Amino acid sequence: MHRFLSPRSLRSADRAVVTIREAINLLRDFPEAGRIAEDSLNDRRELLVPFGDSGYVVAYGIRGDVIEILAIHHQREAGY
Repeated sequence: MHRFLSPRSLRSADRAVVTIREAINLLRDFPEAGRIAEDSLNDRRELLVPFGDSGYVVAYGIRGDVIEILAIHHQREAGY
C-alpha cells in the first residue's frame, strides 16, 4: 500500500500506514472488533479502517491468543 500511494503522495502513504497500524493495534484489546466476513464460518473477520473518502479492510483470523492478519485491501478493490 505504501509503495502504491507514495509516488502520488508520500504524506498520504505515511498517514495510511499509521491509520492501519492503529486499527490493527486495537485488535490486541478487542480481537472481535471486526465483523465476521460474509464468506466465512466465524474463522475470518474484517476490520473496516476509514481513510479519506473510503478506507481499507483488514482481513484477519483469531487462533487462540493469536491474531493473524491475512490481507489488507482497499475498499475500492474488486470484491470490497
